[in-house]
Amino acid sequence: MSNVVARYGNFVFNCDISRKLGRLSDGWNVNFVDIFEGTDDMFIATYKPRYPQHQFQIYKHIKKSMSKELRDKIRETIKEPKVRDRVREYNLSKLV
Repeated sequence: MSNVVARYGNFVFNCDISRKLGRLSDGWNVNFVDIFEGTDDMFIATYKPRYPQHQFQIYKHIKKSMSKELRDKIRETIKEPKVRDRVREYNLSKLV
């Protein structure tokens, strides 16, 4: 499992395991991709054509559950200024 498309709430991330000199390291590279508000089935149907070789992990999903390590890294990523601003804009748009 080296490439993952992850859904955490309505936030979508492209994730892969860090590699150093051809070996797996201990960390995830997590990149914010998009905001998606549909069902989990719609999420998979939408992103599978874009990421055909990726595994899908969804926070709080029974069959496509998210690993703890990836969940923790996503939570760290959400705190980064660029992603935090997108999350804030999204949350504000939901209030209006």
